[in-house]
Amino acid sequence: MPLFKGALSKEGKGVEKGESEKKRASALFFEIYSRKFWDIIKVSTMFLIASIPALLIMMFLSGQISVLITDVFREYLDAAIKMEGVNDPGVLTAYVSIADVIIRIFIALLLTALWGTGPASAGYRYIFSCFSREEHAFVWSEFWEQTFKNFKQTIWIFVIDMLAFVLLVNAFFFYASEGGAFGIMKYVIMCFLLVYTMMHFYIYPILINFKVKLREAFKNALLLTIIALPANFLLLIGVLVIHFIMPCVGITMPSLMPSLGYWTVYIGMALFILQGLSGFLVAFVTNRVMKKYVLDMDRTEDKKELY
Repeated sequence: MPLFKGALSKEGKGVEKGESEKKRASALFFEIYSRKFWDIIKVSTMFLIASIPALLIMMFLSGQISVLITDVFREYLDAAIKMEGVNDPGVLTAYVSIADVIIRIFIALLLTALWGTGPASAGYRYIFSCFSREEHAFVWSEFWEQTFKNFKQTIWIFVIDMLAFVLLVNAFFFYASEGGAFGIMKYVIMCFLLVYTMMHFYIYPILINFKVKLREAFKNALLLTIIALPANFLLLIGVLVIHFIMPCVGITMPSLMPSLGYWTVYIGMALFILQGLSGFLVAFVTNRVMKKYVLDMDRTEDKKELY
């Protein structure tokens, strides 16, 4: 039984499934992704340009995490520089600064993939949802149309997300430094963070497709997160693997100069390919979850009622 009931739901036997519906999900995903590869790159580029203000804010707020990570890697960088035959302290400072920027970019892009960036995410998710359903979309016009149509609600999502990020990070580090019963709270925060992250797979699609208030979008996103928890958890793992695999390879590189070239390639890949890959994966999986639990997901000009 569907979790929600749409106002425009169809009754009766319905139509026979098309050929694409009969294909295995994994095969269909790669088929659509390969066919829409350059369109996905275009949408990702538009999305990142529209998200520059949000990305800058994320990079600024991620400083509290990057400082801790660069402190851990400072000794490693110092030893690596000395192995290169350089004893200038200024070189270490420069490498630490570069590492700080890369870490901030990584965190900002990871937050972008998992939580979104507010208004631009509405247009981004709309176009990718159309792609995953194999529906035609006018990339330029419909991206901006959905971005501005949902601007008021989605800007509040971004504000809530940034407040949540600051509070959760500070709370986690506070309780991580405590012992006893207080130390257990860091696991509670981690569980809350996981659920809150998976909710974002559905918040934007619900706002795009249905006439709901913001609190109702969060509530229904929570319901979808819980009811399809195994699929959502696997999706979360998939997105994390996409964004972590290159950094994990990069930190194993023994020489600093080649690693700088590697990180330059990583940033380009992360901006234009990995972001689009993870965004399309999220749209592909969540569309199927919503199709199972939400009636009438066909595209219409106006938003539908959600009961």
